[in-house]
Amino acid sequence: MVRAMLMKVSIDAAAWPQALAAAQALVTPYQVMYPRVWPNVGLHFAAVAKLAMLLEQPGAALRAVEKSIESLRITHCG
Repeated sequence: MVRAMLMKVSIDAAAWPQALAAAQALVTPYQVMYPRVWPNVGLHFAAVAKLAMLLEQPGAALRAVEKSIESLRITHCG
């Protein structure tokens, strides 16, 4: 997937705005491709949260981390 590659390259280059834009663009496709509760989705939301914090967007980070926890709590905590 081109957006996933763009996200990875942007993270590797510390191009945080581009990485966040690519990560946000992947949310809807991931939610369509994977079940509602799935580790990949939870981990992706964690990445979105981290990128948002790097860009000093605490509101966006909080929303993403809440979605991440919702998924990972079910998939990883039994």
